[in-house]
Amino acid sequence: MERTLFVQYILDTLREEAGEFELSEEWKKELDRRTASYLNGTAKTYSWQEVKSKLLQP
Repeated sequence: MERTLFVQYILDTLREEAGEFELSEEWKKELDRRTASYLNGTAKTYSWQEVKSKLLQP
């Protein structure tokens, strides 16, 4: 129970801090560009199997 309360406290703290975070205009534009690339089908995407395989390579 004590660990659960500790984890909940950490999550609550992160949520509070996240509310104070603001992206710069440069990052907002980059996210918009990447989102558009994904939505119009030009972004290179990877399956979970591809990502997992790459991560597990020595």
